Amino acid sequence: MAHREHNRSRGSGGFFLILFGAFLFITTPLYLQGNPELGMLAIGAGFVVGGLGFYLKFGRHRGAVR
Repeated sequence: MAHREHNRSRGSGGFFLILFGAFLFITTPLYLQGNPELGMLAIGAGFVVGGLGFYLKFGRHRGAVR
C-alpha cells in the first residue's frame, strides 16, 4: 500500500461549495424577482461561493511540486 496516501480523499469540501454556488446562482434570483438588489446579491454570492469551491478543489495545489 505504498500509494494509500495518494488515493485518500482530502475532504476539502470544494465540490459541495461548487454545487452550492451553482444552486445560488441559478435558483435564488427566480425567487427574488420582486427585489432586484437581493437578486443581484444572490448572483454575486453564487459566483463567490462557487469560485471558492473551485479554488479549494482544483487551484490550491497547482503550483506545488510533487
